[in-house]
Amino acid sequence: MKLQDILAKSLKVSIGAIAADKELSKQIEIRLKELGLFGAPADGVFNKISIAALKKFQILTQSGEYDHLGSVTAKKLIETRSLPSTKIKLQNFLGTNLKYNYEAIATDKDLTKQIQVLLIGLELLDAPADGNFGPVSAAALRMFQELMQCGEPNYLGASTAEKLIEAKASDIPTPPLKLGTDLASCIVKYMQSQGYKIFQGPKQYNIVYLEGMNADGSLNKDTPNQFNDRRMVIQILNGIPGIIGNWEATTEPGDYYTYYPMNDGGAARVKFGQYKAWQVGIHGNAEPHEALVQVGNITVYRDFNKDFSRAGDNTDAGLFGINQHWGYDMAYNDVHNASAGCLVGRNREGHREFMRIVKQDKRYQANNDYMFYTAVIPGDEVVKKFPPK
Repeated sequence: MKLQDILAKSLKVSIGAIAADKELSKQIEIRLKELGLFGAPADGVFNKISIAALKKFQILTQSGEYDHLGSVTAKKLIETRSLPSTKIKLQNFLGTNLKYNYEAIATDKDLTKQIQVLLIGLELLDAPADGNFGPVSAAALRMFQELMQCGEPNYLGASTAEKLIEAKASDIPTPPLKLGTDLASCIVKYMQSQGYKIFQGPKQYNIVYLEGMNADGSLNKDTPNQFNDRRMVIQILNGIPGIIGNWEATTEPGDYYTYYPMNDGGAARVKFGQYKAWQVGIHGNAEPHEALVQVGNITVYRDFNKDFSRAGDNTDAGLFGINQHWGYDMAYNDVHNASAGCLVGRNREGHREFMRIVKQDKRYQANNDYMFYTAVIPGDEVVKKFPPK
């Protein structure tokens, strides 16, 4: 069969029927190649690349035949000598019954990049917009469709396209938080007050360090050189936060590196705040182990005067190897050389549990290069502003 036969007889040929006809497949591929839409060999093997190129042609020429090859598409394929543009945009979907599944999106870098740019602007996807529609981009688009009730599961159609083009970050519905006076709620309230990112949903974890706080939310004296801080993982389900991990930790350097700092400016003390700066990796040389390693910039204070305090110290921003690792089972009251300024869980087993949990995060599962957010918070400020009961 040829395109001329479809035109003469007003036939409707399914994608499967095209693939079964090598002569027709090759004719279509040759025309698509001449129009700059098909980069593979015109070998008559009508695969997903061929299908995507044909659909792209139908969109650009507004044939209206998006699920089959009919006389309109056949005529345009025979007669078209050039296209004003070979790029598909979301705007091409508006007012049509076109459906692009996720696999089809992945074959079009320009369309993918447009979608990614919009999802990044809506704070549903992390930069960069690289034109690669992998599992992370797919998950972000799916989340957008669910939140905006597009009614187009696992495909891109007119509804999704219109909402993506028009939506602003403020339009994205956020499930309401149901906060009480429990410790998890008070921590989340403090995070809200500081404008920190708060992640909701199954296996979307919030990593938080609380300085000078005990496991039950009571305060301690925050004595230097002790594991008297907390490392916590909070999960929010149906708007209700819960602490799913709570371990002894330190957010400050021990006495050894305070007196003998690795930096001439003084030992590092992480400035209170929230940072997106860590990936799963390996920490240490003498006892290498899995940890969250710093890959993004953070801000620290330099304890030049060696007084175990941030007050009056200069700040320093950059990459300093401030990792989240274990503290070698050191005694509670002796951090010593277990931390030079890192965020350190006291014992090995607790740290292994921490890593098992954070690696279950759905964002890490989708992308092993996912960069984790972590908040470092003064415990006394949480208790002062939002006292747990």
